Order: sequence, then C-alpha cells, then structure tokens
Amino acid sequence: MSGSKTILTLTRQFSSTSVKSSAMIKPPVPVFGIAGRYATALYSAAMKEKKMDAVEKDVKDLNVVMAKDKKLAEFVLNPLLKVNIKIDTLKKIFAKKNYSPLTLNLLVTMAENRRLKSLTSVLDCFTGIMSTIRGEIVCEVVTAKAPGCPYFSRVRESFEIICEEK
Repeated sequence: MSGSKTILTLTRQFSSTSVKSSAMIKPPVPVFGIAGRYATALYSAAMKEKKMDAVEKDVKDLNVVMAKDKKLAEFVLNPLLKVNIKIDTLKKIFAKKNYSPLTLNLLVTMAENRRLKSLTSVLDCFTGIMSTIRGEIVCEVVTAKAPGCPYFSRVRESFEIICEEK
C-alpha cells in the first residue's frame, strides 16, 4: 500500500507545470476536429508566450512554402518516411527560416503523432482564428458576370453595411 503512495508522489513531482498555468486558452471562435485541436493548442501556446505575431507570420509563410515547394509538400505528406527522419529534416529546414519555437514544436508534435497530413487544415484553422481576432469576415461571392459589373459594387456596399452593423 505504501509502495503505491510512493509511486503516486513521485509521479506528481515530475509535473513541471501547475494546473492553473497549464489551462488551455480557448480561441474566440470554436474550431473542431484534429485540425481544430492542433490550431487551438498553437493559439493557446502563442497567447501564453505572447508571440502571436511571430506565430502568425510563421503560419502564413508555411502556407506559402507548402503551396510553392511541391517537393517539400510531398515530403511532409509522405506516410512512408520514418518519423525521426521527418522531424530532423523539418527542424533543419524551418530553423534556418528562423521560425518560432512554438511553430517548430507544432511541426514536431504533428510529425511524432503522424498527423502531418492534416497540416494544411491546421494552418487554415489557425488563420481563421486570427481573422476572427482581427474582426475580419471571410466572404466568397460567385457571379456569372465579371467583377467589374455595376452589380458587384452594390454587393460590396451591401456587405460593408452588414459588417458595420455588427
């Protein structure tokens, strides 16, 4: 009986954070799924460390890099490569780009958990959270006519009125 108490006590001593400081900071807009969990974790860590601007810059750059560099995108999405090879390569590539340790930690954690296939979804979720913080409203208008037509200016004015009311 006392042996289990000792193990419990030792286990408790290994924790490096208190319950109060380790609470997750919720984003202003709910996000769901695996991508939402990782985006929320990144948001929470960035808020705690007060590095929102650096992380947002990294996320934007990572989105651009993944879209432009097809070889890197294939490497990241390839499920056949060993995890430790992916982690080492990602650390080398993105450390050279001076990414925040929080962004690097996201990439490493996703690689360890074999979730890099969801990376673009995580980046999109985080971008959505940041858009909500800035008060941006994303709107997509599909028309049969070119955007230069007179109706387009009316649609734009209507959206501006709706956004001002909120």
